[in-house]
Amino acid sequence: MRKITLVSLLVLISGLFFMSCQKEQKNTPEETSAKQPTASHNPTLFKGTVKETMNSGGYTYVLVNNGTEERWAAGPQAQVQAGDTVTIPLGSLMAGYHSKTLDKTFDKIYFVNRITKAGSNKMPIHKPSMSHGSSKAPAAPSIDFSGIKKATGGNTVAETWAAKDALTGKEVTIRAKIVKANFEIMGKNWYHIQDGTGENKTSDLTVTSQSKVQKGATVLVKGIVAKDKDLGSGYFYPLIIENAVITAE
Repeated sequence: MRKITLVSLLVLISGLFFMSCQKEQKNTPEETSAKQPTASHNPTLFKGTVKETMNSGGYTYVLVNNGTEERWAAGPQAQVQAGDTVTIPLGSLMAGYHSKTLDKTFDKIYFVNRITKAGSNKMPIHKPSMSHGSSKAPAAPSIDFSGIKKATGGNTVAETWAAKDALTGKEVTIRAKIVKANFEIMGKNWYHIQDGTGENKTSDLTVTSQSKVQKGATVLVKGIVAKDKDLGSGYFYPLIIENAVITAE
């Protein structure tokens, strides 16, 4: 009799445990659904209030708080101030980034292609040197290219564009002038160079370097050719010269 009672008790406990599991499984989808973002939520955008902001090197730095998270971002110079509501895209994350111009190290910072203030159209006010492979080169009407001679054993800007497939991954030498310069962006200096050759986009090359040279200088550029370079956030380069050594002449 005692054995029958013990068996019955075990069966009863097993039954209760099974019913409890079924109830938990039934509730799980409802709980999961309640936590899912609404259809209007866009995980690639971050919207919040500007807590701090500063301008440096043609860029605006903002510390944005969305109520649950704070995020540093840097984008093309924009008219924002503390207290403004802004939206920023996901961008490219840089960890441990140090800005020499600000003398500040960011544990994490997102480099983005725009900072949009609530109630305004999309910015930037100023487009950084990291152009989007535009078909139009930066205008340089006041720069005289007449005295620029092709580097010995080197290439012109137009020749580099024309032979980009064959030159990809190889070092080139180009004598040109700096027509646009932005410093300390994603740990590099960004330049546009021209030598008077080529038309529209083939008259201009984007160059990244640790060298620091001012706009208007005649320079000798030695760097590695890369094509179809995608840095994310809309920054795509059909042709770019990377890690160049730039010498002012």
